[in-house]
Order: sequence, then C-alpha cells, then structure tokens
Amino acid sequence: MWDDFNFSYNLPKTYRRKMRAFTLIELLVVIAIIALLLSIIIPSLNLAKRKAAAAICLSNAKNLSAAWYMYQEDNDGLIPQRSRSMEVMMIRASSAGW
Repeated sequence: MWDDFNFSYNLPKTYRRKMRAFTLIELLVVIAIIALLLSIIIPSLNLAKRKAAAAICLSNAKNLSAAWYMYQEDNDGLIPQRSRSMEVMMIRASSAGW
C-alpha cells in the first residue's frame, strides 16, 4: 500500500542511490545563500551593537551624576576637585556648575 507513495520504487537501483545524496553544486549553492544572508545581517548587528554601547555610556553618565549629587548632599554641598598641583580641594557644588 505504501509503495504507491514511494516515487523511486519503480526506478533502477542506480537512480535511487543518486536521489539520496546532495550534489556538490547543491551544497555550494546553499553555502552561497548562507553567505549572502550573513552579509546582509552583519551590518545591522553592528548598528545594534553601537546603539547598545551608546545606551550603556548614557546610563554610566547618569549614574555618575547621581553619585556626585548624593556626595555633595552628604558633604554640605562640597565636592572634591584636583588642582594643577594635584592637591585635592573642596569646592562648592554651585560654583562647579551644578
């Protein structure tokens, strides 16, 4: 009963054996298609990577700003600043542009 659905049943053995495997051309075509798709996808992945790096940088800047703000609140409005002689001086946050 199931033999009616097997299209290679009536073919000689040499043809049946050839139908089971991929040819070299078919494999090369598949590899070429995959390479083409990758060449299309990779630039968009780089764009996403750059946007993620920008989001991380923005998040870090926000966290640093919050840390400096909390520091000056805990220290009577003073924040540390290095002078040219590398000595640490305390200045008012209002004069630092806060």
